[in-house]
Amino acid sequence: MNNLKNTEMFITAAWGAATKDVKGDHLFEYSQIMERRSCDQFNDPEQSTRATLLDQISQSLRNKPLLDNLLIIPWSLRRLNVTRTATHLMAFTDDNGRYYPSEFFDVEKIWIFLSEVRKRFEDHQVRLRVPEQLSISLSLADNNPIAASLLAHTAFRSIARNCDTRVDPRLRFPVYSDNQTISMINLTDSVADFDLPDTVNDPLGNTYHFWSQFTAGMAFTIERRTSWVPIFYTALFRKAPELTDLVRRRLGRKLQRFGNHREADRLGMRLGQAAGNLIVKKTL
Repeated sequence: MNNLKNTEMFITAAWGAATKDVKGDHLFEYSQIMERRSCDQFNDPEQSTRATLLDQISQSLRNKPLLDNLLIIPWSLRRLNVTRTATHLMAFTDDNGRYYPSEFFDVEKIWIFLSEVRKRFEDHQVRLRVPEQLSISLSLADNNPIAASLLAHTAFRSIARNCDTRVDPRLRFPVYSDNQTISMINLTDSVADFDLPDTVNDPLGNTYHFWSQFTAGMAFTIERRTSWVPIFYTALFRKAPELTDLVRRRLGRKLQRFGNHREADRLGMRLGQAAGNLIVKKTL
């Protein structure tokens, strides 16, 4: 019964992600602001980013934790379920219909993470690249790289689109603020974008897409040892941008306001799979 319910939840979420437009004045206002701005600080090239991330993950595993323990989400104490993970990474909770996988959300940690990202930018006036983001999330996730990646994704996507508000009203963020309150614009100014082909000026969107695919690549690579299901989800996530565009065209819907983030997705998947292979090698 649980497997059937999880599959139904995934199908509903995936359809919502492919067909629903993100609505609200906040996103229109945000997009208008971003059209007048540009980003001059980017993540390092792929090979450099890969080397740094894998070194961080290797260091996080120096105490040789059991692989099964890494698959337990520390704030909910629930073991990762592949279909529920795919559901979470695929769509906002506001698109998920009746149910959503609540075990991935720790609102307190999300706020701490975002606040620390902003603080580090204010302290050094340098946008945080993905390794610096992972450093923060590892400190909040018991040094568990899988949970850390999930936290980074969930935090950035919550503020990038304001579409996880049904989880908790604290996940509704203002577009901008004149004080120290976390906002979409001041977090955008705090993270490095990706210098990739066909990538629009949307640092928050590109970042949460990167972490979504990084988490998927890592988790599904680990779980495919014992099941064919993660192999299916890996193939689906790889083709997600093209499939979303195809569905929208067939339905006569507009393509996404900020593009499909295809290159950030592909980069995240490649590096996530490398991380998954490293974790398996280090823990078995």
